[in-house]
Amino acid sequence: MDITVIVPVHNRFSDIDRLLSSLKLIEAPGQITIRIVDDGGTVDYDPLIQDFKNSRPDLPISLLKIKSSVGPAKARNTILRDCDTSHVWFLDSDAEVVNPDTLIRANEIFTNNPTVRAVGEEIVCFADNMFLCRTRFFPNFFFRSSFLPKEKAEPCFAEAIPSSNLIVDRRILESIGYFNEDLKLFEDVDLCFRIRHAGYKLFSSPSLAAIHHSSPSGRTGAYNFYQTVLGYSRTFHLARIQLIRLHNPRILCFLPFIDLTLGVYLFLDSVLFNRSAEKTAKKKRNASFGIVSYAFCHFLGILLAYFSLLIRLREDNDKTTL
Repeated sequence: MDITVIVPVHNRFSDIDRLLSSLKLIEAPGQITIRIVDDGGTVDYDPLIQDFKNSRPDLPISLLKIKSSVGPAKARNTILRDCDTSHVWFLDSDAEVVNPDTLIRANEIFTNNPTVRAVGEEIVCFADNMFLCRTRFFPNFFFRSSFLPKEKAEPCFAEAIPSSNLIVDRRILESIGYFNEDLKLFEDVDLCFRIRHAGYKLFSSPSLAAIHHSSPSGRTGAYNFYQTVLGYSRTFHLARIQLIRLHNPRILCFLPFIDLTLGVYLFLDSVLFNRSAEKTAKKKRNASFGIVSYAFCHFLGILLAYFSLLIRLREDNDKTTL
């Protein structure tokens, strides 16, 4: 299995340093090529690239600089269009590979399961403890994340795998398409759903896990929404509406009712059983937010998304009548 590692980065020197340090230990079942995409940043990564070359001369590494930020989806696609390896490994710049034999384990899964075309696993850290983050999606693309202690989690098929650590058979991407560049968020969810709609499976395993540090740095302009819960909520629900239109448009007429029903359920589930919402709020760099404030921000985000949907539907209707 030959593989191209694709890492978009924007002004994250220390994060990319940590990631490359972890990749220095990687064991390869075939040829590995590492491609870093500097997405409109101002940081000089050349010292890190040279240090990696000195440490692992057997692993080719290169840096592509894009003048202005285009976002992670387009940055990844830029490399994909120039890629000819059998597999691609998407890593976020704030990821950290934990297992040196990750690619060997991935190759075994692909070999033993011909219907599996994407694998990976995400670790998140709370209070210095590591948890595997696994997500269940509802028909309206609300989701609930389960945080499982790494040592207790079992391998399983997945609905979606984050692009912070996602290994994909590149040949399937040639048939279903690359990342959707219109999505500011959840472009990886969209890609995973398209893989599944094509009849293939995704597989999560602790042996493939990489830490996602969710760095607060390296986000500017239109991609700065992670800094506040309200900013994240607004972007989340706009992207959610886009996903619904792409993958489940039949529910659009009933969306307010579905959102209300599932929203109340997830809110009560979080309050009564102390599930993922409070941890998610902390992950979004706003640890002082309580569950009520967090829910209120999402309520505002939903209203803004509905307004955007109405405008888009009216524009589509106007185009149809012309």
